[in-house]
Amino acid sequence: MYKPYPIIVDTMKKVQNNMFAINTNDLNTPKIIITIQQNGEPVILAEGMKVRLEIKKPDNKLFFQDCTIVDPSSGLCTVVLNSEAFEVEGHHVAELMVYYTLDRIAVTSRFSYTAIKGLFNAETLESSNSFSALNKIVFDAESAQAKAFEHEQAALISAQNAKLSEANNNQTVIETIEARTNGQGKTFASLKERMNDFDSKVSGAGDVYFPMYTPQMRGAKGDGIQDDTPFIQSILDIAKTKGAVYCHIPKGVYRITGRLYLSKNTKLVMDKEARLLRDWAGGFFLNGQSGDNFTEYNGNGNITIEGGILDGNILNRNNSYNAIGLGHGYNIVLRDVEILDVRGAHAVDLNSSKDVLIEGCKFKGYDINYTVDGDGASYMREAIQVSSHTEAGFNAFGEFDGTPCVNVTIRNNYFGASANRPAYPCGVGNHGHTPGSFIKHVRIYDNTFDGCTYAGIRPYKYENTTIKNNTFINCEYGVRFSNPDGKGTYDNGVPEAGKNVIIEGNHFYQSKKRDIYIAAWAYNGILARFKNVQILNNVSEGYAGTANESILVSFCDNVLIQGNTCRTAYRFIMSAYCNNVQIKDNLALDLTTEVIYVNDSDIAEHLGKGYTKDYYISGNRAERGGRTGFLISGLDGVEIHGNVLTDITLENASGSTRSTMSISNSTKNGRVYNNRVRGAYQKYGIEVTASCSNVQTFNNDSVGLTRPVLNNSVGGFEGTYMHSADGIRYKMTVLNGGTISFTAG
Repeated sequence: MYKPYPIIVDTMKKVQNNMFAINTNDLNTPKIIITIQQNGEPVILAEGMKVRLEIKKPDNKLFFQDCTIVDPSSGLCTVVLNSEAFEVEGHHVAELMVYYTLDRIAVTSRFSYTAIKGLFNAETLESSNSFSALNKIVFDAESAQAKAFEHEQAALISAQNAKLSEANNNQTVIETIEARTNGQGKTFASLKERMNDFDSKVSGAGDVYFPMYTPQMRGAKGDGIQDDTPFIQSILDIAKTKGAVYCHIPKGVYRITGRLYLSKNTKLVMDKEARLLRDWAGGFFLNGQSGDNFTEYNGNGNITIEGGILDGNILNRNNSYNAIGLGHGYNIVLRDVEILDVRGAHAVDLNSSKDVLIEGCKFKGYDINYTVDGDGASYMREAIQVSSHTEAGFNAFGEFDGTPCVNVTIRNNYFGASANRPAYPCGVGNHGHTPGSFIKHVRIYDNTFDGCTYAGIRPYKYENTTIKNNTFINCEYGVRFSNPDGKGTYDNGVPEAGKNVIIEGNHFYQSKKRDIYIAAWAYNGILARFKNVQILNNVSEGYAGTANESILVSFCDNVLIQGNTCRTAYRFIMSAYCNNVQIKDNLALDLTTEVIYVNDSDIAEHLGKGYTKDYYISGNRAERGGRTGFLISGLDGVEIHGNVLTDITLENASGSTRSTMSISNSTKNGRVYNNRVRGAYQKYGIEVTASCSNVQTFNNDSVGLTRPVLNNSVGGFEGTYMHSADGIRYKMTVLNGGTISFTAG
């Protein structure tokens, strides 16, 4: 038996805890239960980390004691104080040192306690028997108080939850009395009165204090039979009356028959084996109710949902529903939640919210009958939708002011199939928009997207997006950036496009259409380019589709495609109507068709408008391709240099019709130099057709069955420029027979 003293400390800010007193005659019973936070969120105490308690005693001497980590994910640790920690009477000040490594330490806020001189000791009593008898009286009295305190901390000490449940069911008279007794020894007529008294005293001091409860305190059973919805809701509602709540749901199956509503300052932490079983037509959680009219980010926020399983019970409740709906929120955390079998909608529908973290979750199983209850967006539904708040998109509560989501981080999650249903069409993204409004600052890191039937990630009109170190397995698209083309219902005839994206370090396996797709539009004379694109150091392996490329960029401005590796694909890169594009230092192996295809002539309405210009293609290496390596069509401004292409145009084995590099269809103002071309089947190593103008070729190490290099461009030439001492520029070319020719100009 211990005397528990719960406290909260924070590595970044001051936390106010209640002062407590320890008797100097206590021995191995004062147990401090410590929750370590950083800016109000639990510090994850990873394996190998250590926590040490440092105490300054009234005599100014320091005492150190190691703590035991109890729940790493909740920042929870305990320490049973040695007698040295309270042997000196008076005021003690303590803080914790969190050792990440030996040379990386975080010190927490401080807390205080008082050591009170005990009334009894061996010298004040005539016999040791009397001392023992009196000690037993003190021990028994303090035991009852300690057990009551442990009940109050049931959210952290799960063993006490069972004791409270037994007391509430009158199974044990002694435990019932203990549960009805508070820390000051007062016994209440009923457990309900005792808990109401507790409720009245737990409102937080300082910034935000989260009093801790379990639904078992209000009658929940977690047996999968009783409807536990009202008991969980009654705990969640404490946040409305007391300003905050920490709801801990222990292991069990909790039957849910209605929506659970989250108020601001709510922490809902579920045991990893706690399962909320949906047994009605709707979903699980909303952070607002019908009739609420929040604006911007002024709704219910500072909300955490952690752990547990949200089970859609799809075999018995086959209704379309959103599992978690969030609007106009702030400071929202979803961590380590598993969401199973959503039908027709989203696991998380996030609207008009800011400062959101979704990490360590599993989104498994999506169900839809397209004939019965499908709609125009069913085939692209997202597990996590990150969107603006509109009535068409999320009508649970208002205002429908189109406020965009801002500052959202999605990391270390899994998206895939469940035992009952396939994966979602889309892992993260959205499929609607508000004109003039852009989703901003979304970071998607270290996730796995497995079998998404539309796209792993599908941002729709996003700005400032980072997609990094994710894995995509058997997805239709890996990353698909879409933008309104001006023709949609909500477009008002105006195309729009996002900007600023980094797609880096991702791994794509067996994509069925494309790994990366970024497209914007021109419509009604309005050109809306997607600006500032970086596609860096990604790996594509084992392309599973036909007639598509690994990477497509269209109507983009300022593009860098660098350091990527593509193995076994139909085509590596397709680009159209882009401006200022760098394609450099990439590796492509075993392609069915082209390595790089740049085209300005596919769509008649865009032909000749100069949308495709200024491409820089350098330092790339490609081996084994079926058709032309670089197929350049209709550009204004192109530099191709320092590339190595080997065994391209393998389809030419039956007859040499293609060249390894082909510059054609009125391309103008280009230079092709310092490249190396090897292979047995190409007609020309490098070919510039007569429709082109002002294209220069020089210093290429090339081979071809008909000729290594053919440059027929108007005003172009095979050679280089030289300048005489008097400043005159000359074209230096080589005539038949090897004679060098210099021509002024």
